Amino acid sequence: MNDIERFLELVRRELGATDARLEFGARALPAVHVVLESGFAVSAVFEDGPPEGSVEQLEQLVQAFAVTLDEIETPAFRSHGPRTALDEALGVLAGHAHADAAWVFDDRSPALWGSSLEPRGPEDIDAAVAFRELERSLEPEDLAPVLSRGEGDVPPGQRVRLETLLQGAPERSEADWNRRLQIFRCASDVRHAMAVGSGRTRHVSHAPDAPYLARSFGGSYRLLLVFADPGFSELHAEAAMIHALPWIEKLTGALPPIDPGGGKVVKMRRLRPV
Repeated sequence: MNDIERFLELVRRELGATDARLEFGARALPAVHVVLESGFAVSAVFEDGPPEGSVEQLEQLVQAFAVTLDEIETPAFRSHGPRTALDEALGVLAGHAHADAAWVFDDRSPALWGSSLEPRGPEDIDAAVAFRELERSLEPEDLAPVLSRGEGDVPPGQRVRLETLLQGAPERSEADWNRRLQIFRCASDVRHAMAVGSGRTRHVSHAPDAPYLARSFGGSYRLLLVFADPGFSELHAEAAMIHALPWIEKLTGALPPIDPGGGKVVKMRRLRPV
């Protein structure tokens, strides 16, 4: 039995867990997790759900065995590109936090630095804000059917704006558009609520149409977790976010700057007339 196996056996015994694991990736289990900077997570699994205080107890054990855990090698990503590495890391965080999506962007530029969405999509933060503004102007019109099927009573001027926003966007189902519109709402709200000068480093919403948790890091970056369920557990989500932040910050810092001259002309997709 090596040091890692001894540590996991200690976690299982001390927490009274059914099993203790070192894993990479998200699993839907009644468990508590502590995410390491390497991208792995130490997980304690319980048959009847984690008892109160188990997260704190697991954190103490991880801190006590930090030297042993530092010896774990970071897994190889499917792509060695830093942007793909960040996207995959956000996917792992979203899984551990039971979130629907995770994004990284900054407080000023339109750049979407990282996204857990697969496929990622061409939209940036400016597009997310624009979709949200358009959605407000069309209420109570549901925007998802318009985007997916070109159906709906949309004024001609707004249809032109929609077509502009759809540049480069692939064909998506109504369900996919509903999901992305919810993420756009959350990102737009965070951009406003955590604007420069607001003094906020954390923001949370349990609104039915925009449930999310966001934290700032690295001075100007925002880490956003979006949830399908507005009743999500802040405690669980924040624990996963806090433990992943050093890892996310390291990967974000390794990204190359975005080339402002790297744009290209794309063919516009026309909505069907109504």
